[in-house]
Amino acid sequence: MEVNRNTVTTIIVSALTGLFLAASIFQPVPKTTTPYTISWTTSRSFEDGIQCPIPPEDRVSNYSGIQCVYAAIETLGRWAREPKLTSPPLTSRSECQGYSNPYEIEQLLNKLRIRYRQSYLRPIEGRQLIREAMRDGRGALFGVSGGKTYGHTMVMIHFDEVNDCILYIDNSDKFLKTRSMSMAEFNKTWDRWVLVIYADHDIIPYRMPTAVP
Repeated sequence: MEVNRNTVTTIIVSALTGLFLAASIFQPVPKTTTPYTISWTTSRSFEDGIQCPIPPEDRVSNYSGIQCVYAAIETLGRWAREPKLTSPPLTSRSECQGYSNPYEIEQLLNKLRIRYRQSYLRPIEGRQLIREAMRDGRGALFGVSGGKTYGHTMVMIHFDEVNDCILYIDNSDKFLKTRSMSMAEFNKTWDRWVLVIYADHDIIPYRMPTAVP
């Protein structure tokens, strides 16, 4: 019996294609890390142009593992010298011993009569608030998605869109070092929450080193 060469070729190509597709489908799924564990850096000095050079003594650790929001706000309060957030320390207060969110923080800060600005789920407004906070040297709380786990909040101290550099303090890092991420990483993980503290007696302009424009 004569076999058509074109038919044989078609059968072989179809078989190879099927094997290729099967191999692709059953490739192991790569493991992913928590979204905010990215691009760690070593500490930077305070003379290299950081927009909001919060010193180590003003950085507050999330000791309990569930107070990242309050640790971030207390850090901003210490930097701004706002006594209503530092005396006693916010993280030591009974009502601040767990997780929180923009709605609960709004109620808390209003109760304490803290001057602040907050943006949530409004990315254009939130990004502009970040720019203003960095320009003024205030720093800002920002939230990141936690994927399948709880989200996280940290303190941003530098936002440079031109040079693709964001610097921040992760209060879950026991050393509280300055860390970095790219704009792409920020856009991927940011949960659209930003909060900025304004002390009643604003001393931020006087705390800025002369090396920072």
